[in-house]
Amino acid sequence: MKQKKTIRLLLSLCLTLGLLASLAPGAFAADKRTLSAWAVEEIQRAEGYGLLDVGELKADSDAAAPVMTDWRRPITREGFVRFALSYAAVMNHSERDGFQIAVNALLADYAPDGTLELPFSDDRSQEAIAAHALGIVQGRGDGIFDPDALITRQEAATMLCRAYAACAGASPEAEDAAPFADEAAIAPWALEAVHVLRGRNVLLGMEDGRFEPQGNFTVEQCAACFLRLGEQMPVSFLLDNVPHLFTQEQAVSAVGPTERVQRWDGPLAAFLRRDQGTVIGDTACFLVYADGGIRQLEAAVRTHSYAPRFDSAAFSEDGQTFTYTMTLQTDDYDHSTIAELENGRTPPLFSRAGVYTVAVDVPSGAQRVSYQPLETAPDGQADGE
Repeated sequence: MKQKKTIRLLLSLCLTLGLLASLAPGAFAADKRTLSAWAVEEIQRAEGYGLLDVGELKADSDAAAPVMTDWRRPITREGFVRFALSYAAVMNHSERDGFQIAVNALLADYAPDGTLELPFSDDRSQEAIAAHALGIVQGRGDGIFDPDALITRQEAATMLCRAYAACAGASPEAEDAAPFADEAAIAPWALEAVHVLRGRNVLLGMEDGRFEPQGNFTVEQCAACFLRLGEQMPVSFLLDNVPHLFTQEQAVSAVGPTERVQRWDGPLAAFLRRDQGTVIGDTACFLVYADGGIRQLEAAVRTHSYAPRFDSAAFSEDGQTFTYTMTLQTDDYDHSTIAELENGRTPPLFSRAGVYTVAVDVPSGAQRVSYQPLETAPDGQADGE
């Protein structure tokens, strides 16, 4: 009996440590990026602010394309949109996934029958819809977004200014700055944006004083410029003067209809649990802050459909932590491969049976998960002698 209890304790510890390692928001293997020497320190600062919540970047939108880890390479229009939405989310005290849900629910265009109208025929992604709803991207015309196309530096200047205006509530004003050596080569439609960003040291140009308006905008340049927008423009999350796009109640309404959403209110935020449908991934949890910021949380306990109802749930007195417990009565397997179990093979496991306690740090969204195996016999005698 002692040996079996020891095994259960070790299993509990291993599962707890594994869950803790996987639920820190914004985790990314930074050591896998290849950066220019000038970009390293700025990229680290951008990551610290949460501005690099861009997922896995690829050279094109093909699902089979390899992940692009060399950030010295040119960025695509699709990649730029991810950085822009990450920046807009941080400006609105949000993370990107939750912010996109709110933008697409509250700002995107809908047909009279309630269906979402797609702005582009060649990109149906939630990112493209949100970026268009915010006014950051306008497309090539005729409903074309061209997600795999590369961005020139002068195109990037105009899109950076639109991203700032979407968050600041007004377009930035140009300030006096020394002209670039190749100023005459900048297109008239981009000149004002270039001057604005030059005056605020957002776009710095080349070492020889040229701007290179037709040069490709790179991934690391994109990340650095969004950092500089946050650090050096007059409206910034660092100055706490951003006019947030949504109120708390508006953001709550974006999560789903009230009949499908459970809500717990705390002094800093509301915790929402949405159950919708019976397919994989349709149970989701959110933090919606008092200032209208919204954060979708990673699944703390993976299940193939509905997660069990919470056994208990409450905020701490100071509102800094939200803690809930839930019990899985049986092991939960990958629903898509359940046929393997019927054929005598063990399918992938989502979560083991047991009691899970999840403590959510409200300001950051980080989650700590502890696990306790179910006792299988009464009176504390788990398996007999």
